[in-house]
Amino acid sequence: MLKARHILIALFLINLSFLSAQNPIYMFDEKSGQEIIYGNCSIEHLKTGIFGEYFKLEYPNYIPNPEIIEQINTHLQESNALQIVVIIGTWCGDSKDQVPRFVKIIDELANSKLLISEIICLDSDKTAPQFDNQKYKVERVPTFVIYNENIEIGRIVETPQNTLETDLLQIILKQ
Repeated sequence: MLKARHILIALFLINLSFLSAQNPIYMFDEKSGQEIIYGNCSIEHLKTGIFGEYFKLEYPNYIPNPEIIEQINTHLQESNALQIVVIIGTWCGDSKDQVPRFVKIIDELANSKLLISEIICLDSDKTAPQFDNQKYKVERVPTFVIYNENIEIGRIVETPQNTLETDLLQIILKQ
């Protein structure tokens, strides 16, 4: 009976830590002079609240190139599952433009081999709780880091060189 109770408590604590990791902090960023999302969050957090107005504007208006989307899906069939870490600043104009567009691309792909594994919201000093910039080496936001089996295969920084979907395809083709 005591073991079962300990197991239940451990499961509760694990679940609680997972939930808190996905619950961002909303705070005023002195440097940018704006209310921001700070820490790990979900796409749902970006669709509502202080970032939601930008999401609602950019997401429906961005039309990814269907031919590039098809090419990405074709190449994903032959690859391992890829994970994407999205590092943004909700105070940043490029993040307000590019993140909703990137999410639209992921939604249009609807491919289980390409998933956003984590979204990290930084303050204007590029810090966040438990964020290791030594690991990510973020200089500008947004930064989309693409991984294959925990090895970085490419990144899109700030604004795409071509379009988001074209840059993503080029990264996938290089692996």
